[in-house]
Amino acid sequence: MNLLFFIDKSPFSNKPYGGSESSTHLIGEKILERGHRVFYLVKENKLFTNPHLQHSNLGEATLLCFKGIVEFSFIIKKINEFFLKRELIKIIDKHNINIIYCHYNLKFLEQLLLIKRQSYNFKIIMRMAGLHWYEVCLKKPHLKTRYERVFNEIDGVNFIHPNLQTVVEEKFEELNMEVNFKNVLVGDIGSSVSVGRGIPYEEINNTQFKMVMATRFSSVQKRQDILIKAISKLDTSLNVKLDLIGAGPRKKEMTNLAIRMGVSERVSFYPFLQQDKLWDKLESTDLLCHACEFEGLSKIIIESMSLGLPVLVSNVPTLNDYIVDYENGFLSENTPEHWAKKIQALIVDRASRIKVSKASMKFIEDNYNPDNNIKHYEDFFLKIINRYRGPHEFNQDKCKP
Repeated sequence: MNLLFFIDKSPFSNKPYGGSESSTHLIGEKILERGHRVFYLVKENKLFTNPHLQHSNLGEATLLCFKGIVEFSFIIKKINEFFLKRELIKIIDKHNINIIYCHYNLKFLEQLLLIKRQSYNFKIIMRMAGLHWYEVCLKKPHLKTRYERVFNEIDGVNFIHPNLQTVVEEKFEELNMEVNFKNVLVGDIGSSVSVGRGIPYEEINNTQFKMVMATRFSSVQKRQDILIKAISKLDTSLNVKLDLIGAGPRKKEMTNLAIRMGVSERVSFYPFLQQDKLWDKLESTDLLCHACEFEGLSKIIIESMSLGLPVLVSNVPTLNDYIVDYENGFLSENTPEHWAKKIQALIVDRASRIKVSKASMKFIEDNYNPDNNIKHYEDFFLKIINRYRGPHEFNQDKCKP
């Protein structure tokens, strides 16, 4: 097979990138090891440039970087789209691409479908890792029809968790969208973080109880506000620190909330960190917190569990499907009062945190090993090429620790 992986934020530069990018890169790495040809396509906009494609080698893989113009106007955006489409056709022709795997970038998927209708025989697989498309449709209802058309026309979808598939179907119904995916793969590749710790969790002895939440400040899904309010309810004698890492539309609002709640000395804000720096920070932290309304399969949670960092997450789908309270992680109801109570209990309950640290690493080793999970991707890709129809599900998604 010849596979092209489109990645919005490049994991090949020094700039921060997210879980979806690291997963897509990891799928490419592992499918390459199984003897297939792999191409990565990334985009990079420069202020002064002529739109063009730059080739470079990543070992046995090929990196294709489309260098467009900074999109400061509608006309520039259309120029970039024109040249990107032209380069995509060249890539597909020259390398005989069988599969294009990408996440739900609406404009990119529409471009691919336009090319595909011109009798190009490649298959489009879309990664469904969250509900950003749903948030977009709430803000811009006119885009709903375009998403609906794209979802029905692509060749397959990769839900990273079975409960995410259920939530997505519920959102389709809420928005009155009629979507019937042609082929479905349920499961995630896993984490690129090696399971294990440099220093055993029980040997960490921070003078402060350090907590981290690392995710985007979204307008709908993520709930940093719950954590900030929970910190304000903790006993003032407790020496705690919460670091909120990320970017997004609500970051300034959350910064102001911390000031209003009188916890600005306990809560700090940071931009997204590079992967290696983030992992180093996680290894020296006492607890990962992840407050949200709903979730796909949060990569930061999987990475933290790989590193043996105990996680405290909202008791919501899909998190409560694979996080079992006081076994491989901790769950909290989504109110500041419940979060404050759980955090205060965990500060003193060191034994439970040590137990969960060990159990979480075993859970990841058993269920999210990329060397095992890549076989499911390979099988699905081959079936898609042969016009297979039907669901395909990883065993990992039914596992409990």
